[in-house]
Amino acid sequence: MYQAGFRRTAEQSAFTGPDEDFLRSLELVMRISSASADDLARIEEPTPRTCQMNATGVRCSDTYCASCAPTPRTASW
Repeated sequence: MYQAGFRRTAEQSAFTGPDEDFLRSLELVMRISSASADDLARIEEPTPRTCQMNATGVRCSDTYCASCAPTPRTASW
């Protein structure tokens, strides 16, 4: 991860032009859609790492993520 970060920083430093043009050159595509049942495992997997600074110590389990799945009354993005 560190090496990938160093490479990204080097690529950005070598790029001539504004940061906005550098970001455009990456041709990133972002898709926003409603979460499906297939997405639940992908949603649950990073939660232990992203909650490390959570003072409550509560971790989101796959059961909890499943309880947040979209219903006719709710949406998950």
